[in-house]
Amino acid sequence: MFKSNRIPKIGLLLLLFAFAYLASLILLGQERAMDWGLSGDEMYLHEKLLSLAVAGGAIATWFLGMYRAHVQGSWRWFIACMFAWPIAFVYTLAVNTGPEA
Repeated sequence: MFKSNRIPKIGLLLLLFAFAYLASLILLGQERAMDWGLSGDEMYLHEKLLSLAVAGGAIATWFLGMYRAHVQGSWRWFIACMFAWPIAFVYTLAVNTGPEA
């Protein structure tokens, strides 16, 4: 059976892209990004949309990790994914690579 991990892969890719984008702003000397963060009034529209996409990917992976742990009956992974969203990426990409719902 084909095992798909599109949701966590896209979420992780978006997270890495946002980090690389912020690093490139710093390398280009953008004063608004020198503190390694952009607030709402410092962001352009495309940066706000990117941050929403990153948050959406992380939340989708978080729910997917909890769902897969629940289906497998693994309450330890379920609780771990519930309280630490980065663990959901580890769980969905390395531990339980089952098909998506």
